[in-house]
Amino acid sequence: MLKAILLIIIISAGVSVWYARSLTYAECIPINGMWIEPSDYTYKKKIAAALRNISRNSPEDYERICERAKHIQLKSIRNYGQYDTASKDIYGTYESRNDAPKSSGVIGVDRKVAGGGTDRLEETLVHEACHAYQIQEFNDYSEPPCLQRGQDYLKSQRK
Repeated sequence: MLKAILLIIIISAGVSVWYARSLTYAECIPINGMWIEPSDYTYKKKIAAALRNISRNSPEDYERICERAKHIQLKSIRNYGQYDTASKDIYGTYESRNDAPKSSGVIGVDRKVAGGGTDRLEETLVHEACHAYQIQEFNDYSEPPCLQRGQDYLKSQRK
């Protein structure tokens, strides 16, 4: 009897780990969150759905996300290092290594954005992919072109 109970526990744990791991990949890029935050599983599903929408609606932006970032990281931006005093308008980040800005970086998405509406999430992913492109190609960190890219993406979806 004890062996059967242990076997059921082991199988259940294995299925749980497999399910959690399956949520960490979205087509072309891993999505990382904290395994101890149950809401992150839901957010990962939303990010995967947003990536599918971007792939259909803007293959260029989708390619930028997939090719220029190592992974997407769920985070609480206002609790994240240099962003402790961030304005409420920061929804995501793109971070590359300072010593190798041309290498793939990490797209960060605020948990509140990931849990909110699809439009804001897609706009954030497109915006941060624009930063990845700028930094890797031109070593340019300017904000206006990427704000415009995100807004243009949204406008194209509303037509």
